[in-house]
Amino acid sequence: GKLRGAIALAAVTDLEEGWRRKMGNGAFEAFMGCPLTACPESYRKASPAARLPARVPMILIHGEKDKIVPIDLAEAFVKQAKEKGDDAKLIRLPD
Repeated sequence: GKLRGAIALAAVTDLEEGWRRKMGNGAFEAFMGCPLTACPESYRKASPAARLPARVPMILIHGEKDKIVPIDLAEAFVKQAKEKGDDAKLIRLPD
């Protein structure tokens, strides 16, 4: 069926940026099967940030003190989504 919306909890919304920051101790390369430098187009195709606008409502829920996936990724994603006309909202959790 057709996707009507998305809710994400502490999501890595930008795979390219996550790889650049070395988040996840190699999780990006394991998930993608290659480093960003070897297959940048694959990262772009899989990255939610690169696929905006999504054209569905999105709610991102993220902890302000998240040390694994920093909240600034969610902030940047919501900003980009709104700039491209998407209905996007960030719900911040204090911890």
